[in-house]
Amino acid sequence: CNIHSYYEVFLPEKKEEVAQGCRFASLGCTDCKKMLASGLIEKLKPFHQRRQELLQDKAKVRRILEGGREKARLVAGKTFAEAQEAMGI
Repeated sequence: CNIHSYYEVFLPEKKEEVAQGCRFASLGCTDCKKMLASGLIEKLKPFHQRRQELLQDKAKVRRILEGGREKARLVAGKTFAEAQEAMGI
């Protein structure tokens, strides 16, 4: 079942339980998917909460993005200089 691969990645602690339930038909597909959805919601809760916090402070988001842009500019500049040197430009 392709749903089992999601358990391997996101809920490895449940993968054997689900595998056994599927093999012996003690766990239906709908119940399996509901259990996966509940587990994913729980795993993603910290990301959702952080997103909600950031939505309240858009200036902070701008500062974070600006900092990332500056870091990327520095790395890209260094990479570009190395490429130019390698090509003899």
